[in-house]
Amino acid sequence: MAAFPSTRARSSPNGRAAVPPPRLASLPRRRRPLLVLLAVCLVAAGGAVAFAAASSAGQRAAVLAVARPVSAGTPVTAADVTIARIPTDVALRPIPVQRRDSVIGQVAAVDLRPGTLLTADQLTAAGPPLRGQVVVGVLAKPGQLPARPLVAGDRVLAVSTATGTGGTTTASSTTTTGPGSAVAAAAGAQRPAEVVGVRPVGVNADGVNVVDLLVAQPDGPGLAGDAAAGRISLLLLPRAG
Repeated sequence: MAAFPSTRARSSPNGRAAVPPPRLASLPRRRRPLLVLLAVCLVAAGGAVAFAAASSAGQRAAVLAVARPVSAGTPVTAADVTIARIPTDVALRPIPVQRRDSVIGQVAAVDLRPGTLLTADQLTAAGPPLRGQVVVGVLAKPGQLPARPLVAGDRVLAVSTATGTGGTTTASSTTTTGPGSAVAAAAGAQRPAEVVGVRPVGVNADGVNVVDLLVAQPDGPGLAGDAAAGRISLLLLPRAG
């Protein structure tokens, strides 16, 4: 005969039916929606900050920078400026590239150095001479000038070359009528100057030129006196920068 599983409860040793232990129902997990919402907000805020930082780093302004040395008192040309791209910063006040045309032709109020940003306070609309400067015209012939033609912006040293009989260099007399009004300086006196213009005297002048020199105002009278007497030689100096 086929065996059928017994449905009778097993009896305990004392004869009573054994009752299985009750099974505890699993408690449902309590969800905390506020914590979940807070985590989502923190993640979103972090992403927004990262995006803002990346966007700010990528924003660059096109401004004007100095491309080559420009001495104070010299007009700015198109070749003197270039374009630089810098991060936007309220502390910097460079000239935007859109104002390039208005910059060309203005005069450098200070010496401009290559690689620096160009700002409005470095320029002036007034041409040379500025306050404290004078322009002296010097009539110079070959032998008093370098072989290389002078151009505006060149830095020179105006040296007094008073000579006596026999080609011997002597000290020239100096007369004064007030502070800084010397008519002529001693031989060998040196005055730093900057060329602001060169003009030939004429087509048959054999290399004679009028050179306009920008000098400090106290040096003007002495330079003019030596120039009128033909006692000036110009030595070319390296350009600034």
